[in-house]
Amino acid sequence: MRRHLIKIGPFARTVEDAAIVLGAIAGHDPLDSTSFKAEIPDYRAILKQRKGPWRLVSRRNILAKGSIRKVGAAVQTAIEFYKKQGCEIKDVSLPHTEYGVGVYYIIATAECSSNLARYDGIRYGHRLERRDECDRYLF
Repeated sequence: MRRHLIKIGPFARTVEDAAIVLGAIAGHDPLDSTSFKAEIPDYRAILKQRKGPWRLVSRRNILAKGSIRKVGAAVQTAIEFYKKQGCEIKDVSLPHTEYGVGVYYIIATAECSSNLARYDGIRYGHRLERRDECDRYLF
């Protein structure tokens, strides 16, 4: 089964909204050969069963060099808000994020090459039976 870099990543205003969206997009798509057949739980019902406080993860040094300070301030404001709500905030370190863009370009070009290899003219496209038929198509 192929794994693709292109994945949807919906945004939502609330966790409940995210649960609703996840319920809509999860599961097998008969038009997508890479989708997985699995039983899909009712995320919204599960969410209603679980009560906080929640444990959240924040990446230490979340902003890279050159990031906008307002973004850092907004992230810090959100962390403080969730702490006041009783959430446990855990800082984690991701030491190799500086290589993310370079790795992405390597993987993306390999994926593109792999994906386009199926259009090699052997399995797809019109095939001519005789060489003299080719001459009609040449300019």
